[in-house]
Amino acid sequence: MSSASLMEIGEESSQIRPSPRQQDNAQWFDLHPNRELLNPSFEGYKLSLDGFVQYKLELHNKLDTYNFIESNESKQKFLLYQHLKLFGMPNLLVANQFDDSCLYFFDSELRLNRVVYNLPKLVPQRCVVPTNLKLNLENFERTAVTMKFVNETTAVVFDGFSSLYIVQIDVPTKSENPLVAENWNILLKWDLSQPETTCVLKDALFYNGLFHCLLLNVVETADSKSTPKFETLLNWLTFENKNSQWTLKRKRKINCFSSVPEYVSLETNGQSVFIVAPNYSKFVYDSEKPISESKSLASKPCTVQMETENFSEKFYSWSQTNEEVNVKIRLDLHKKDSVEKVFKSDVNVNLKHDFIQIIFRDNIILSGHLSSVIKLDESSWFLTNLETSDYLELNLVKGNAGQIWQFFMKDQDQCGEYKLDEEQNFANKMLAETLAKSSESKSLFTLEQQLEECDGMMDEQQMANVENEELFMMLRRMDGNTHDCTHKSFVNDTKFLFDVHLNANKPPALCLRHDVDGIVWQPHRVSHPAPSETIWLTHEHTFYAFGYVQASKQEAKFRSCPPDCSYVAVVDTKKHVYVYKQSLDKSDTELKHRKTGKLVTQVAKQFLISLDNDAEIYGIYCANDYLILMQRDFCYMFKISVDRN
Repeated sequence: MSSASLMEIGEESSQIRPSPRQQDNAQWFDLHPNRELLNPSFEGYKLSLDGFVQYKLELHNKLDTYNFIESNESKQKFLLYQHLKLFGMPNLLVANQFDDSCLYFFDSELRLNRVVYNLPKLVPQRCVVPTNLKLNLENFERTAVTMKFVNETTAVVFDGFSSLYIVQIDVPTKSENPLVAENWNILLKWDLSQPETTCVLKDALFYNGLFHCLLLNVVETADSKSTPKFETLLNWLTFENKNSQWTLKRKRKINCFSSVPEYVSLETNGQSVFIVAPNYSKFVYDSEKPISESKSLASKPCTVQMETENFSEKFYSWSQTNEEVNVKIRLDLHKKDSVEKVFKSDVNVNLKHDFIQIIFRDNIILSGHLSSVIKLDESSWFLTNLETSDYLELNLVKGNAGQIWQFFMKDQDQCGEYKLDEEQNFANKMLAETLAKSSESKSLFTLEQQLEECDGMMDEQQMANVENEELFMMLRRMDGNTHDCTHKSFVNDTKFLFDVHLNANKPPALCLRHDVDGIVWQPHRVSHPAPSETIWLTHEHTFYAFGYVQASKQEAKFRSCPPDCSYVAVVDTKKHVYVYKQSLDKSDTELKHRKTGKLVTQVAKQFLISLDNDAEIYGIYCANDYLILMQRDFCYMFKISVDRN
């Protein structure tokens, strides 16, 4: 096997089963980049003053910029981080991945408009597309209209509130006039019922005569009392053509709980769903194949396999130094009788270099992959019997001394609590005292004085959402028939940047931050049953140092790249766009490295695009040769061509 193939996803990180608390039997895969696509000697981007050819199209029918959050002032006090993440900054420019010549958007009257940009004269043109879509402009409960193309002639449209449309596009014979009208014929209109309304269409697929649609929304939980609590639900609808009539065949629901997925996509055969989200997700409903109660219970967070109860209290704490991790586990919480004495024979601790499993009286109370590797020969455990409690204490020696663990376990680490050791507490107190003493004069404007009502402190649920975004980000493959998570990769050490269609017939690829780079991963269809050597993700491209440069863009609203990955763009909320292109041949100029004297044959460049107004940017699309931006009143097109001379 070549070194390149070894660097791709396809080998399990270990043969150890993941935590029984999840009961998903998923195969763990580590994200190993292809080293042949990395460039450790990359020296950065050179700022170029060159400009791009620009075309500006005025929109007589203004872009629909209705925002669910901004337009519902009465509900804003109940809206959480989940609502902001799902409805906050949608890309209102819709691309057809099967046609690289046009884009779509909905105007202020909710009419569908088509922008044709790949014309011989390079001047973009716009036209209104006649459709029979009945989109309600006066519905203030709606969010932005979303649309997905499933092939060259079929699209799925969701009106932002309750109506889902599947439309057939009758494309006329191509002529010299590229703006000839298309006919959009409705195949199906399906109305959702409360509380599943006000959602976003995340993906759509047509395979084997079936339409699959994924709709994501945030709903109030049944146990909400005075203060509403919300959870994120992914509705998976499947439609079939029965007796020349399209009807709902199957309905499935996946609960993402308090987190909003960064990425949701259907597998190309409609077998499963790919989800990038913090924490965990589980199937909670299937109209065709009921969810087994045991599987549903086993998927709950912090649930330990006990004979008489489902335990959900935090039962261990952990701390760390530069050399080791110390864990303290309460065993008395797992005893059937509080007066029972705990003996060493009651406890079985199984340790491997990156895995831990603790069995107490034939019940697994803790199991999963560790945050990092440990030294087995130097790690130890012992029992501590006190009058009120029995503890199991572990001293795990870090395999990489000095490495700071962000969490104890890769799986749901919610049963534990992190505590600073005495030295860290002392250092923090000393630092706080030093900073307080050095601030002899108080600033005229303090932070508290500048805060407004909307900047108030987050409640516990909001804070937990933000913390989970950082701690437990996972990529999972959820099988739609078995309801199991079959494959998963831990992406917490990376960061989700954006997704992009590299191939119209495959799921969108993911760009994740790896060290300083941005790495593009392409999900693939998994055979069933999947062999252990399955390659379900491949490293397709690397944007050198993009993870580093995009982190400095505090005003960034969108990130994207074209299907050929010839450049990558960061779009601010207003005015500015940063374009990064690498490996540009410079055969016409001889460049030498100042320090080494080495001849430089390729140069990576950064370009800055400044728009001629300060209006907000609502949409972006990166084509191989064009970059298109959408404001409420204008559409901009920039000719992005790689210098090959």
